[in-house]
Amino acid sequence: MMTAEDENEQREHASTVSLSDENDGRLTVSISDAVSELETVKFTIQTKTALPSFSQHQMSVIRCHEEFIWLHDMLSENPEYAGYIIPPAPPKPDFEEARDKLTRVTAAENTMTEEEYKKLRKELESDYLALFKKTVAMHEIYLLRIAAHSKLREDSNFRVFLEYAKDLKVRSKNKKEIIGGFFKSMTKNVDEALLSGQKDKDEFFIERRTFLEDYHNRIKETTKKSESLSALLMDLVLIICRLLAVWLCSQLGTPLCSASWLRAPSRSSRCRNSRKEPAPTRI
Repeated sequence: MMTAEDENEQREHASTVSLSDENDGRLTVSISDAVSELETVKFTIQTKTALPSFSQHQMSVIRCHEEFIWLHDMLSENPEYAGYIIPPAPPKPDFEEARDKLTRVTAAENTMTEEEYKKLRKELESDYLALFKKTVAMHEIYLLRIAAHSKLREDSNFRVFLEYAKDLKVRSKNKKEIIGGFFKSMTKNVDEALLSGQKDKDEFFIERRTFLEDYHNRIKETTKKSESLSALLMDLVLIICRLLAVWLCSQLGTPLCSASWLRAPSRSSRCRNSRKEPAPTRI
């Protein structure tokens, strides 16, 4: 349980929170008080509004964490808010570890000096209070984000959450509901992934693409044939040059081995090897 001093300090913290800087000031929500019980935390929510959708201008209700989760589920599962960013639900209050430490320290009071006991207990109480304040602040921020949203603050479930004075009598989801919701979300994600890859056929585009691919392949094949024909013509020219050289050498009486132009065909062979193409059959 929180002490009276801690509750007063929490009220002072919550009273400074307002939505005047985040929206038009027509809806102001704050957590004015919070009480930690054995199993849960009770939040006192104060609301001031000028919106016509609310039946009252000032309201005060007490809510627990499970009711915050109920509100988050209602907003997340509403198909009208598809595409909107729903604020994440506040985390569940968990003070078991802090309580266990405080219990162990109390049980070991006789094994330490009075000064050590007071110092250690004060540190644990400070940690517990800081954790409690953080929990209250995160629940308050969740409400502030919804109230600041022009669409979500008009939700009927949000109005019930702020207006209905009695307990909402909600329960947490059982394992079957959790598993069912998981498979439902998985099916939705798979369907979205399949639909995102689906494209309508464009007959004109497909026809033009087929023509261009065929045109490209024909140009590529023609280029290879022209290169092969050019190589054959080059070899034919080299053969003619060699025959001409032999004839000139025979006319001038020059030895064949001394004619430098007779080595020209070897250069052609090196060119073909650099292109990594098989040498064509010589005529």
